[in-house]
Amino acid sequence: MKNLKLILIGLFLFYYSSLTYCQLPQGKAKLIKFTNTSELLKVPEGKTWYITSAFSSHNYKPFIPEIANIYIKSINGAELTNFETNLVGPCIFSYFTSTMVNVNFPIALPEGSTISFIIVKHNMQAFWKSKEADFTGYVSIIETDIH
Repeated sequence: MKNLKLILIGLFLFYYSSLTYCQLPQGKAKLIKFTNTSELLKVPEGKTWYITSAFSSHNYKPFIPEIANIYIKSINGAELTNFETNLVGPCIFSYFTSTMVNVNFPIALPEGSTISFIIVKHNMQAFWKSKEADFTGYVSIIETDIH
């Protein structure tokens, strides 16, 4: 009986923690489209952004060893990714495998923050031949008011 009680308490705590982990703030959902030539995205005054996901318009073609990844290029003017100088920052989307994504969502950005992204085409047979892609990227955000 004691073991059953401990198991039930453990299951309840697991269930409760999973509910709080997945809970997103209430606000206005937005889908922002960008390319590698897009300007910086800036969080408006009095707002907070929560980036919840990202994806690309890249269509995978079998037997062609190229994939698309989206990296954070810069945040608040700090360069995080630049493949010309071998600077590889946080990956927020990988078309081929989720093991390359090394950011946990949501990403919270306070008012006045700036962020930019870079969409990169990787050659799976020669990763060092990565180059900027001409794909379109999308980030899904929730915009909230600062109280």
